[in-house]
Amino acid sequence: MDNKIEVFKNEQFGEIRIALIENEPWFVAVDVCRALEIGNSSQAISRLDADEKMITPISNEGMVDHADFIIAVWDGRPSGTGKTVTYARGRNGKSIIVIDPVTLAIERL
Repeated sequence: MDNKIEVFKNEQFGEIRIALIENEPWFVAVDVCRALEIGNSSQAISRLDADEKMITPISNEGMVDHADFIIAVWDGRPSGTGKTVTYARGRNGKSIIVIDPVTLAIERL
């Protein structure tokens, strides 16, 4: 599980993403806050000591893999967003909505 996000599923708390980093489990704060019914996760995270939190970017693929559906604001040109939409299209069952940033047209893929 090193640096790979896994999903811990619990009937009482729902799904909480975790990663094992240097043999330590790190929990995704937004998921923990949701499970504990804490509405403002940013405020909760700001109260943690520096050694108790870490900001780690999640790849576009990781976001797609853990999302129920995708909403992308994309102009259709080659870009990171375009690569993410292409990746999401390859995932069976993922609903994809693309919003054109200029015309605000909505397309369901």
